[in-house]
Order: sequence, then structure tokens, then C-alpha cells
Amino acid sequence: MQTFRTHGLLPSEALKKTVVVLGLGSVGASFVADIPYEFGMLVLVDPGKLKVENVERHPLGKSHLGWNKADAAKDFLVKEKGVPAGRIKAFSQTDKEVLPLFTNADLVVCAIDDKPSCRRVNDWCFEHSTPKHNIPAIYGGVYPLGLGGEVIAIPTPREVCYRCAERQRATKVLPPAHAGNYGLNPELLGSADSPKAIPALKASITAIVSEMVPLAWRMLFPGDDPVTPQIRFRALEGWIEVARIPRGSTELEIEVREIGIHKKLLLAENNAKITPVDPEGYHGYLIRRQPWPKLVVQWSRCPSPHGGQNVQFSDL
Repeated sequence: MQTFRTHGLLPSEALKKTVVVLGLGSVGASFVADIPYEFGMLVLVDPGKLKVENVERHPLGKSHLGWNKADAAKDFLVKEKGVPAGRIKAFSQTDKEVLPLFTNADLVVCAIDDKPSCRRVNDWCFEHSTPKHNIPAIYGGVYPLGLGGEVIAIPTPREVCYRCAERQRATKVLPPAHAGNYGLNPELLGSADSPKAIPALKASITAIVSEMVPLAWRMLFPGDDPVTPQIRFRALEGWIEVARIPRGSTELEIEVREIGIHKKLLLAENNAKITPVDPEGYHGYLIRRQPWPKLVVQWSRCPSPHGGQNVQFSDL
């Protein structure tokens, strides 16, 4: 969608917003390609280059091979979407180098494919959010082999943060939401010059980005429908395990109760279930088909120094 087609239809306040997108791989680039509005400043950050194995699942084509991903995304948005070049800044540095330049950010979109980086971004948003200027963040990732993915929305990091969300996903999470080379199947690899991408991955990316875009809009413009801290799991291929929960834990009680509530509200076949305990003492948390939302609460032992009374699972 070209931005001139939405001129006058979307809030003029968007032209006052600064949005920082970290990671211009398949998820990050698809996100910026799908947003139907123009910001005051769109900041694109990625130190990597577009490689041949990226093209099948990436909105950019072969003409951008060898380009820095941030520069390539800017070129695409200017030429294909009609976004004024002056409203986009592209950086080939890391998030650690660029984020300090944008403490005025109104939203951070993190599509970096490793958890330590996500935690670092979370800590930066936490540190630089103030009562006068909150910096919400949204984290999007796909599971290996195109099985699905998840989106974590953190509208107020000083109250509930990404680290709280990690804890709420239970002790062990399988498969990881952020995994390098998640689009390559070793069994499908050809020669070193012709790696083969997972065919289903593009569908997973599209599904995850379709969750991210409206959440991002609502985080920028809360209105009467503000975003609550949440994880939105998405499964595309049958049942997938997104977490493992310790036997006899409070978390297990909460999940069983939550699944029961969803089943009643949906008035249809349940799309989440908990498996019997395994030899290691864990229950599997499985989902399928439609998005599965999960409320995130403040973790009582979160490393981030949240102010006020922290909420514990036993309080729910």
C-alpha cells in the first residue's frame, strides 16, 4: 500500500511519532512493508546484509542482494511505498549503538532473532521510560521450520516487561521463538551456493506480522482500547508445544483454568491443551490453529526494578 492513499484517513498524530525497528530480516522487513501509514520518523536498524537464502521469505528481492538490510528496506519503502526518504533513517550498526540516539522513540519494534538482544532492548526501554515519556515495545519471532510464532506486547515496561513475559512462558520453552537460521531445513540444503528455505516459513511470517501491525497501532494510539501486556502464540501446522510447565506448580493451575475459560468463551473445539507429565516432571503446553493470547503479569522476582507491589502467580 502506498502511503499517499492513506493521507487524511489515518491520524495526523502519526506524523509526530518516532518508531524504531530493530532487525530487518523477514519479520522486521515485512512489518515495515505492511504498515499502511507514514510516521514522523521511521528508524531502521540492522548490521546484516541480505543473502541469497533470505530472498524466498523476505519482501525484498534479488535486486537488493548484498545490500545492508536497513538500507535495502529504506530503498524499498521509498521506491515502492512512496514514503518520503527524509522520514526514514537507516543504520547498519547494532541496536546498542543506535538506540541511545532515539530516547524520544514512541515505539520500539524488536525483530532481532536472539533472546539476549531482546532482553537488552527491554532493559533499554525500561531505563528510558519515564512518567512523561513511556517507550512501549513489541517483540515478534517465528518458530523453527515455519511451525508458528509469537508476539510479545509490552506497552508499559516500567510496570510489566519482557523479562516478566519470559517468566510467564514457564520454565522451558520449546521451540525457541527467536532462533538463528530458522528458515533453513538441513535436510533440504543443496550446495553451499543454493540453500533451500522452508516453504511454510513465509506463511508463519505473514501470520505473525498480521498480529504485530494492529498491536503496534494500538500501542501508538491507545484511545479506548489500550493494549494489555500479552503474549500471542500462533500455530500453523497442527499442535505445537510452546512451553513446558513444572508438575504441581502454580503456573500449571493457572494454565488449566485459563484453557477452561477460553473453551467456554469460544464455544468451539479447544485449541490449547496440556499433556500428561513427562519423565522429567514437566507438562507440555500445546496450541494449534488460531492465535492464543496470554496475559502477562509482573514477575515478583523480575531483575528489572519495577516500582510498587509486584504481582505473584499465587495472587491470581
